[in-house]
Amino acid sequence: MELFTNDKVYDVVFLIGGNLGDRLENLQRAESLLAEKMKLIKSSKLYETEAWGGNSEGNFLNKALLMQTNQNPEKVLDWSLQIEEKLERLRGRRWGNRTMDIDIIYFGDLIVNSDRLVIPHPELQNRKFVLEPLMDLMPGWKDPKSGLTIQDMYRVCKDTCEVWKLPDPTGKE
Repeated sequence: MELFTNDKVYDVVFLIGGNLGDRLENLQRAESLLAEKMKLIKSSKLYETEAWGGNSEGNFLNKALLMQTNQNPEKVLDWSLQIEEKLERLRGRRWGNRTMDIDIIYFGDLIVNSDRLVIPHPELQNRKFVLEPLMDLMPGWKDPKSGLTIQDMYRVCKDTCEVWKLPDPTGKE
């Protein structure tokens, strides 16, 4: 297992999304606030997805981001939580409604298991709303735990929730 070092720049993959408030504005603000802390390399298309987990109502907007940092995973988690708070995320029921959720999916090839953080994200292989945006960014990436590519995980995912790719809201495509 690779150990973290500040001498290295890590590719960090996030999934950001929410189902409350101005969903698109919240996504854009979250992306912008993360980009103030880390270098944005690439972002996925925008997706609308059915709620997953049974504790929320209304569709989510989601997007994956590939960023780079030399900071440690705990610091990046702290930044993510601060941004969620700035965007008025209220923590209630697990998998409930939210203005913004920022999940760290990957942190380079690191495997992290702490009280605060598990990387790779433990549910990513079970969620089409995570895998579809990751297909935009890195379809051939090999998961450091399973050894499966994103494409392989998507192919065997049993999630039945609908995921819709949306047109670029800026009209650039």
